[in-house]
Formats: sequence, C-alpha cells, structure tokens
Amino acid sequence: MERLAFSIILLAICLLPSLTFGAEGKCIKGDCVNGAGIIKYPNGSKYEGEWKNSKKDGFGTFYYTSGSIYMGYWKKNKKNGLGEFNYYKGGSYIGAWKNNKRHGVGKIVLHDGGIYLGEWEDDKIVGGQGHFSYPDGSIYTGKISNYRRTDGKSKFIYSHNK
Repeated sequence: MERLAFSIILLAICLLPSLTFGAEGKCIKGDCVNGAGIIKYPNGSKYEGEWKNSKKDGFGTFYYTSGSIYMGYWKKNKKNGLGEFNYYKGGSYIGAWKNNKRHGVGKIVLHDGGIYLGEWEDDKIVGGQGHFSYPDGSIYTGKISNYRRTDGKSKFIYSHNK
C-alpha cells in the first residue's frame, strides 16, 4: 500500500510541471489553472489575469509581442465582454467583444486621430447609426454601411480648420 501511495505521489510530482510549463507558456506567478496568475509565452507575449480550467476567463491583460495590449474580459481564452485594445502603431478600440471579435457598441480611435463610434458585428462596422469625427475636426452623424456614410437622415459638420 505504501509503495502504491509513493508511486502516485511520484507521478503527481512528475506531472505537476506540465500544468505550469506547457507548450502554451510558463506560469510565472499565481494560479494559472483556477485563479489569478501570470503566464509568459515562448514568443514573449504575456497574460496577467483570471483563469478557469487553464483558460483565460474573467478580467485580464494580454501583452502582445508587437506592443499591442488588450485589457478586458475573457471567456474560454477568447475576448468576450467589454475591453480595450491599444494598437502598437497608435489608436485603440474600446467596446464590446464576442469570440475575439469586435461585436456590439464600440469606439475606435485611429492613429491619425479619426474616431468612429457605433455598432460592430463580427469585427465589422454594421449598417446603422454611427458617428465619425475626422482629424480635421469635421463630424458626421448618420447612417453607416460598409465603412461609408450613406444617404438618408444625417448631419455633417465641416471644420473651418485647414
């Protein structure tokens, strides 16, 4: 009986590193299975946040090797819920996510200073009401379709800045 218990303990000790040092990355702090922890991936990216069943689940921040950063909610390793993505070349998206895609109400700030506020579906701007603010100060509020202004009830305010 003691020999069986010793074998089970030895097997558990041998398998324990695979829980924290898998091909996915290395848990460098905390509980990266069910709790809060930090994992560093072989490519240099890093995730700090909540885990459930060894998956990003809950609130957390992902640091991409490119310099981009996502801070927000996750569900089963995918961006889900509210979050902010800051692009490495400038600009950001703040809003709703579903299955790693922009989905719902969101605001994107482009690296040139342009801003779009409106509805997203499956990572695309959907037809409907939206608001564009252009770098020159011009503003468009109205119907948007396929990333463009459309005819219909809308308002465009031209900037006097040159």
